[in-house]
Amino acid sequence: MIYLWEMPNDWPEQHIGEYVRSESVDRFTLKEGMAVAADSKVALKFSSPKVELQRIDGLPNSGMIPVVSSRIADVLRQYAGADCQLIDCAVHAVDGVLYGYCAVVATRRVSVLDRLSSLYSVVPGTDAIMSIRHFVAKPKGLCGLSMARDSEYLSNLYVSKDLRMAIQEVNPPGIAFYLPEEFYS
Repeated sequence: MIYLWEMPNDWPEQHIGEYVRSESVDRFTLKEGMAVAADSKVALKFSSPKVELQRIDGLPNSGMIPVVSSRIADVLRQYAGADCQLIDCAVHAVDGVLYGYCAVVATRRVSVLDRLSSLYSVVPGTDAIMSIRHFVAKPKGLCGLSMARDSEYLSNLYVSKDLRMAIQEVNPPGIAFYLPEEFYS
């Protein structure tokens, strides 16, 4: 079984950070499904104080890149170390900067979407998927990986059932997992 890693649907807007492009690696590079340069950096800016942000394990942001606390980073190293890379992230709060957060980069790609059974739109003049209305997964799923981007729709970050369960044991605010079939319905 596979899950999508997403921001919670009911997440408050004041806790969604701005992806600071001038201080960060290009966010699209982080969604390519491959490792990035080791010295890559990410910066987020929030309109919340540090004390509020420190209680959040997953920091949703306008770049749509997962950014996690050290608690979640430890789980990722243990359960998905071969399938992800953690990039240092500076979190700018209204009253200072927090360190110890990491952007999560999936370093693998898989083709999960069953194009014959799913409903989707393509970018005009191409076969590149632009949006998904109904999702059906191929039977092979993640092919034994813990985490991967969909090679045909890089916005989708998939995690295995085992990784999802390990992360949820921490009960992390700011992180949600959805079955793709339910998310795209």
